[in-house]
Amino acid sequence: MHYIANLTPADERGFLPPPTDLQVGPTWASLAVIGTAILLTITVILGVFVTKQTRSPMFILVLLGAIAFPTIVEPLGDIIGATWYPRNHMFIVGEFFGRPMPLFVFLFYVAGIPIITCSMYALMRAGASAKLLIGMWALLAVPEIAAEMIATKLNVMHYYGNNVIFGVPASSIVQNGGFMIVIGWLMLALHPDGKRAGLWRWILTPFVAPFGLMIYAIAATGGSYLLIHTQTYGPALWFTTAGSVLLNIALPLLLIYNPIVTRIRERRQPTNEELASAMLFMVPPKDDSSYALLSSVDDSTHARS
Repeated sequence: MHYIANLTPADERGFLPPPTDLQVGPTWASLAVIGTAILLTITVILGVFVTKQTRSPMFILVLLGAIAFPTIVEPLGDIIGATWYPRNHMFIVGEFFGRPMPLFVFLFYVAGIPIITCSMYALMRAGASAKLLIGMWALLAVPEIAAEMIATKLNVMHYYGNNVIFGVPASSIVQNGGFMIVIGWLMLALHPDGKRAGLWRWILTPFVAPFGLMIYAIAATGGSYLLIHTQTYGPALWFTTAGSVLLNIALPLLLIYNPIVTRIRERRQPTNEELASAMLFMVPPKDDSSYALLSSVDDSTHARS
């Protein structure tokens, strides 16, 4: 919080200037790279497995699309959301839109985005209950926001706006988990249950996660972002922050109970094995169309006998 007091007024572009003198300890910088490298290794192993099991390019395409996060989504989001990564991080890949992007940020997104996207898509395809989807939301949100709180304490990253709670914006407490619901739903809308995907659907697949997050964040948190750069305090700040938190909760809930998802829940009764396969290994169930075909064959056979 002491960095906020030292900030100068917003520059001519209207954005609050970042604390460019912030430094991260070499030990924490190294651990950030090591931890995300291990996560990426796990992702690659799971990616090979799920691609073989599904015979689908979805995981690979989502992984390729994840590169847009540290090169486009994160730097632009950092400007709007007042976030900064110290320049003395190990292995700065480059500056994007004037923001230094450390290697661990690249590793984090490339490792994490395919897993959360494909697992939520598989769960929705399986007909997971609303309670299970909300549970997955919390399962991602709690450890992720705890990690961000620790990271801000260690100067691995820093939120320098006026709406931080324990080092992170209030909206982030629910937004990061809600994002999982949003991109899962968008992927389901692009690749409906039982539908053969055309080429255009695969072309759009890499863009679902990065642009889905941008739309979700701006729609739910735009008001709070504006107040960050105007340095607004008092009731206006807290009212807008509370509104952003509620919107970040409401939008994913609307998608969980959206007809696209509810129709699948009503039609399917997934087994525990199907849910476990979707949750842990990102493998959705077989298309309902194939089950319907098999059922019709069985019914006709029994009718003849």
